[in-house]
Amino acid sequence: MTDVIYKRENLLHNPKCLDTFSEELQIEFDEIDDGSAVAHMTLRKEMENPIGSIHGGVLFSFADIVSGVAAAASGARVTTLNSTIQFLSPAMLTRNKVLTARANAKKRGKTIQVMEVDITDEKERMIASAQFSFYTLR
Repeated sequence: MTDVIYKRENLLHNPKCLDTFSEELQIEFDEIDDGSAVAHMTLRKEMENPIGSIHGGVLFSFADIVSGVAAAASGARVTTLNSTIQFLSPAMLTRNKVLTARANAKKRGKTIQVMEVDITDEKERMIASAQFSFYTLR
């Protein structure tokens, strides 16, 4: 990745300018501000796990990417330190087509940022809730 993707103006004008993994997940940003971000992801058959719900790894990656963009929106280069996620309700292709992630800063320090992110479905039902800590690279 280059420094250009960390600038919120670039993300807002080209919401698919993240890395190829983000493109593969088809994450598109709707809002980006310093310390917050909102994005959506269209669900596809290849995201399902063997029991028919969207794989937890897909949900975790979605939360990590959206909260990372919120943490980096000021132009900082950040990397994930740790995270926790709670899977609250299954996302199923039979009833869900698009998920939305909303990330907001809980703490913004010089070297550590803590972000909270909620993932909801089209009916605003909570699918997952997570917290990420990011380290600001110098």
